[in-house]
Amino acid sequence: MKFDCHIMRHWMDIKIIPYLDTMLAAKLLDENTSAALKDLAPYYLKVEADKFSTLFGKITFDQIPIKMDPVTRTGNLSGYYAIKDTELTFKLAGFFMRNLNHPRLEKIKKLLFDVEMPFLQIVVDAEAHGVRLDIDYLEKVVAKQLNEEIEILRKKIENHVGKINLNSPAQLSEALYVKLKLPRVNKKSPNSTDAKTLKKLKKEHEIIGYLLDYRGKVKLVTSFAEKLPKNAVKGRVHSSFQTIGTKTGRLSCNNPNLQQVPARVGGLIRNAFIADEGRLLASIDFSGQELRVLAHISQDPVLLDIYLNDGDVHSMTAVGMYNRSVKTMIKGLEARIYDLENGKDAHATATMRNELTEKIKQLETQVVDYKYFEYCRQLTGKFQDEDGNIVDARFDDEELLAKLRVEGIISHFDIKTLKHEAALGIKFEKTRKSAKTVNFGIIYGMSELGLADTLEISEDEAKEYILGYFDAYPGVKAWMASMRRQIDEKHYAETMLGRKRRVYPEMTSGEWWLVQRAYRMGINSIIQGSSADMTKLASIALQPLLEELDVRIVLWVHDEIIFDIPENIGNENLKRMADIMCNALPLSCGLKSDIEVGAKWGQRLSEDELDFLMEDVA
Repeated sequence: MKFDCHIMRHWMDIKIIPYLDTMLAAKLLDENTSAALKDLAPYYLKVEADKFSTLFGKITFDQIPIKMDPVTRTGNLSGYYAIKDTELTFKLAGFFMRNLNHPRLEKIKKLLFDVEMPFLQIVVDAEAHGVRLDIDYLEKVVAKQLNEEIEILRKKIENHVGKINLNSPAQLSEALYVKLKLPRVNKKSPNSTDAKTLKKLKKEHEIIGYLLDYRGKVKLVTSFAEKLPKNAVKGRVHSSFQTIGTKTGRLSCNNPNLQQVPARVGGLIRNAFIADEGRLLASIDFSGQELRVLAHISQDPVLLDIYLNDGDVHSMTAVGMYNRSVKTMIKGLEARIYDLENGKDAHATATMRNELTEKIKQLETQVVDYKYFEYCRQLTGKFQDEDGNIVDARFDDEELLAKLRVEGIISHFDIKTLKHEAALGIKFEKTRKSAKTVNFGIIYGMSELGLADTLEISEDEAKEYILGYFDAYPGVKAWMASMRRQIDEKHYAETMLGRKRRVYPEMTSGEWWLVQRAYRMGINSIIQGSSADMTKLASIALQPLLEELDVRIVLWVHDEIIFDIPENIGNENLKRMADIMCNALPLSCGLKSDIEVGAKWGQRLSEDELDFLMEDVA
């Protein structure tokens, strides 16, 4: 229906309010099957519907004349084809309206009319308005800079393998595996040069880092720096959003897909999206949206406590992972002692047993809590240089130590202990970095193998990381077990608002791996789908205030909403907008947001600068 809304608006200047979109209704009723009219009509209406390609072959609709002889009904069928589409859509809408009144479909009906249809209107408005694009900047600055960096990387690569076509898998494979003799780590495809394989080779040779960087920059050029200007219409980009673009209910985007612009290295690209004259762009995100949804749904006490007390969830997970590694070592030593005591080691002595017992005692002191973990991380930063190395001389700086004591960061002046704690902080920071991947991996249903590939560790290590996660959050473990039982019974999972993810084919396949996949998909959809529902509800709830403030939504990118705002909006009004977003779907652990405002998408003005603009315009 979105297409029809745009056609009516563009050609007839008629702004219609969409009431029922049969495609959206079909996706809510079954996200696994086609929502195309020609597939829905036979399934629901038991009426065959000729597909366009069947009647007209490969030619397009605009190449077919509509006129035909009304008496003989000879000539072209395109007019009747279009009329038949309208008739089938109308009948399908009637079918859905009648059947959505069934008590068992109450949640689906509510989702359709209270969430999806109101949200569709907002999306139509956002697409029609579009976002202004700085084409000169893309062509003269971004493309130029990226191409220069690409050329530098190309030369670095050629220094090792000579001139080859870097876009040719065959030539690249020969260069890596024959000329440089790098190990073939991909068992299924020994000559593979895909990103997954290259990441496993990163430690083998510096050329791999150059190759990955080269590919990343080439993608930025081809997908954005060169392509975006072609997508622009009168200097504006009008992306197309599919409101149920994935089976979990999340939005997807194309022409262009702005959700593919990487947040970190993509800042160069984001700066190409600029505000209109006298306006600014504001980005408001849901901070930690999916992890907070997990905390709310699972009611894990540790996870809830972290969020309610403004803690660091990645550090808490890292504590579980770190302690798991220590406890695993303790168990190994205990097993060794058991063997000694039960005569399984012919060379066993009392001294060996005592040494093992002493090692266990030492390891037990290495188990840490969240408070100590964060203390060591904070302490490390005070004694590091810009490259992250510990500077021993700083431990002799009495002025620095006194300052840290006054600030409450340290409680003692034992230099040996401080050095040990700072060294631990480096180790803890590394563990926290891995913990971040584990946190999101659990949500996305990542397997042990997937985690191992992502972190470039062994499957055994990945398994220990996941077990460490569940050590930290036993409530999440219990909730996931409960969801698996529910999926076993019902063959579907359900979001907070009742959006279903049906996994019947996998659950009845008789294949163990497909059943495990169904569990992961189901659990992921509960979190991801609930987050998507939250974003849609927030967009709807914002509308009265946005109208009051002369603000409009222009983009949705993952967990952030980008707004077109007047320069004089002021901080308080932005906070009002953020507050509505954070309360659209209330969570027991609360929700926070981060606000970024600038003349460009990638820019961030300070609150003082915003207040100055408000006063200056006023």
